[in-house]
Parts: sequence; structure tokens; C-alpha cells
Amino acid sequence: MSASDSTRNLSTGLVKVNTASPLCQTITLCVIMHKIFRERARVKKASIFLCLFLPVFLSISCAEQKKEVRSDVDFSGAWVRENDLVSSAITIEQKGSEVKFLWKQKAKDGSWKIECDTYGECDKIQDGEKVEHYSFSVGISEDGQRLVVNWIAKNLKSGEIVPFVDEMEITSDGKELISRPIEFNSKGDKVYKGEEYRFRKSADPASINPE
Repeated sequence: MSASDSTRNLSTGLVKVNTASPLCQTITLCVIMHKIFRERARVKKASIFLCLFLPVFLSISCAEQKKEVRSDVDFSGAWVRENDLVSSAITIEQKGSEVKFLWKQKAKDGSWKIECDTYGECDKIQDGEKVEHYSFSVGISEDGQRLVVNWIAKNLKSGEIVPFVDEMEITSDGKELISRPIEFNSKGDKVYKGEEYRFRKSADPASINPE
């Protein structure tokens, strides 16, 4: 997974806002129009324009943002990874474009563990104390070939909040799930950063039951 075998270096995780998205373009357009009208002392007309057309722009934007992505890849299964220090497991249930995702991880010496619920909230517990909190959301990439997991990690002692993103794909033989952290460069191009993690498919049946 993206969290490290002890504590992943989360400081490298970056999330880039898609400024080319319809929603961002709509907001930018409205701000520009408002400034133009204000500079021309046509505040009343600007207000009327925004009130009439902003709902239309937002409706179009939201409709485009909610396009459903379906995948011909079935990510469902129980996936496990372990080494001398850590054991980690992911359970995925997929039905069409709906993906349920559950993650857990623990140190083999019992010094810490990460526990998640089925609603995208996780806590890292170290020596009986909650030290980090993770929130995540899961979606399918536009080409339908990968899972995209957006994380927000918060250090409960320092208050530092760090977002990061993982992409996950299944090997051609279906026996492994590969998780890679991604970033975006100054041009907006996706770049793989950091270590990849390989999870093997477990013989155990995958099942996620709401709490």
C-alpha cells in the first residue's frame, strides 16, 4: 500500500487540481465576468447574469464530472503482502463502477497497526494511541484499467495534513495487484514516484460487510 512499512514518507505525495475540468473553467469564467462587470460599474447587470447563467454552467459541469467509468478489469479479491516487518491486506469488491475498498496493515512486532472501516476512514494506532488518521476515496481510471485511490493523511500530534495518490493495477495473469504512488509534474503529466508494492491474490474469499 502507500503507507510505508513503518511510516511511509508521505511528504512526497502531491495532488494536482485539474484546472482543465469543466467545474474549474466555470468558476474561473464567473470570476472573470464578475470583475469585468464590476470594473465597468455594471454590478446590477453582473448579478443578473450570474444568477441566470451560473446554475446552467454548474449543471453542465456537474454532469460532466459525474460521468460513470466502467472497467472490463475485475479488481475484486483479497490481496496480501508481507515481509519480515509488516503484513498488509486489501479487500476489494467491485460491481460495475462501484468499488468497495478495505485496507489493514500491522507491524509484526505488534508495535503499531492501521485499521480502516468500510467508509474510507483509517487510524494508525501505535502503542495503544492513535497517531495518524487517513481518509480515502476510490475510483476507476478513465481508461478503466486501474484503481485510483486518493488519500489524505493527518498526523494527530503535529496536525500536518498530507494528500497523496496511489494507482493500482492487476498483472496480466491476475495473480498480483501492484500499487504505485503517483505525482504530477509542472506540465500536469503523471509521474510514478517512490516504491511500488505488490500484493498477491489470496485464496481467502473477499467480502466487505458494512459495519
